[in-house]
Amino acid sequence: MKILIGSYNKNVYELIIKNNKVNKTNVYLEASKPSYLMNLNGLSYIYEKDNKQYIKIENDDILLNEKSCHISYDKTNNLVYSSHYHDGILKILSKDKNHWDVVNTLSYTPHSHIHYAEYIPSINKVGVCDLGDNKFYLYDVKNKELNLSVLYSFKNNEGPRHFTYNKDLPIIYIINELTPSVSVLEFSNNKLNLLQTINLSIGAGSAIRISKDNKFLYAAVRDSNYIFVFEIEKNGLLKVIQKIHTNGDHPRDFNLIDDDKYLLVANMKSDNLSLYSINNGKLTLEDYNYNLDRGASIISI
Repeated sequence: MKILIGSYNKNVYELIIKNNKVNKTNVYLEASKPSYLMNLNGLSYIYEKDNKQYIKIENDDILLNEKSCHISYDKTNNLVYSSHYHDGILKILSKDKNHWDVVNTLSYTPHSHIHYAEYIPSINKVGVCDLGDNKFYLYDVKNKELNLSVLYSFKNNEGPRHFTYNKDLPIIYIINELTPSVSVLEFSNNKLNLLQTINLSIGAGSAIRISKDNKFLYAAVRDSNYIFVFEIEKNGLLKVIQKIHTNGDHPRDFNLIDDDKYLLVANMKSDNLSLYSINNGKLTLEDYNYNLDRGASIISI
């Protein structure tokens, strides 16, 4: 398995970890501003060429007229979702006659900033975060189209940014950028109900991840630069068990790697990577001295 990291500058890098240290990086792929990465039969990614943005999916380079901030693959429906923050739209891409292309675009309100979209297997719906309009949408998928099922409106200008989901329960964990906080929503009787809100440090919420065993949740806050670790209780609610500094500035993204043996943070403003070992969910800092220019999205393929 390869550990890859994108950049807001150039190139996708493969990370080599040895003896609990980031030992070196190799240029895995040359590209301009590969800001978000995705695993779809290998590496797919957002990149720029001649001041235009593209998505590379398999052998196709799809031109985007609006800049994307996030892409995800829906294996169940064989679709790709591209979130467009500045334009407040969501693009749906599909493969037809062995080629990927945009087949549908969802538009929202003038205040919308669509930041993240992902298929949620446990409830068979697609979730969408609208940071600008403070809304979270659930959609049903039919014939390559998204049909609105449920809308949840946040009340306190939280700014929903990213989410992950409980693998066993119909529960969604949303990290809010503006508060920042983590909101726990339950899907029941075709409604979304708020079960819990946990406030985090001063700053801006960025990324959120769940462990493979569904026992622990991790959330990052920029500016104050912390990772929060939560134990997931049997009812899906969260309990904070650790708060640890990222040993860098602006944790733009992080991910669990090497079969959840490590957590790796890309500190974008300080241009360094922080590596933590994981033991029973909790983090121990192993390395923070490896420099990488404007590190962004982290994935394993």
